[in-house]
Amino acid sequence: MFMITRYIYAYRERDTGRPVYVGSAFDVKKRDKGHCTENKIPFDREIVRRGRDAFTLETVDSVTAENEAAVMTLSVSLENGWMDILSTFRTEHGFNFFHAVIGYSSQEHFLAARAAIKATWSNPEVKAKAASSAVQAGARPEVIARRSHAQRIACNTSEARARLSAKAKAQYTTTASRVQQSAIAKKRYENLGVRAQHSAACSTPESRFRRTTALKKYYANPNAIVRKSAEQKNRWNATRYYGA
Repeated sequence: MFMITRYIYAYRERDTGRPVYVGSAFDVKKRDKGHCTENKIPFDREIVRRGRDAFTLETVDSVTAENEAAVMTLSVSLENGWMDILSTFRTEHGFNFFHAVIGYSSQEHFLAARAAIKATWSNPEVKAKAASSAVQAGARPEVIARRSHAQRIACNTSEARARLSAKAKAQYTTTASRVQQSAIAKKRYENLGVRAQHSAACSTPESRFRRTTALKKYYANPNAIVRKSAEQKNRWNATRYYGA
């Protein structure tokens, strides 16, 4: 008989190791991505505020049953038990403000609910309305500021910087990627409006001051000069910049 497993996971503060949230999911990696992109519960907002790298994630337990409804029913008591073990339920440092509850009475009930959700989100009007609401919510100054702050925190570790640097280098190591980036840039600046807007933005005293200050700070680091020299040598050694 085919069996289904549901996992109990826990987040901890990376610096202190203190547990802050317990949850359950069929796919822990997918649920982790949901916590980082959704805005449904307080812990989602805490991850956005502090950055994903501020927390570690581990699977602490699991339960197996013959179908989704049965395994979710069994996982409820297990999940609530781990909230008590790790002291994440309504404590000063915990973000579990509600206990897990049994949401389905049978497998038929589970399948019917999932089918209803799928049918709702297949409606173009519903998807358009949700997309519009997300764009409006993301354009609020406080949301932009919160995401920017979280991004700065997330990128302020040596591991994060190394990961971002490796990703950026990988995008420009192939001839195809360099040609593609060149074509995108050329197409963008063929638009006179874009060029005029960029020129106007860069000609203000404030922008020139920011640019000069950033350059002075960059070249005050001896390593930056060495790195820049090496980049120039590699660039000129390449066949006509983009491998053409």
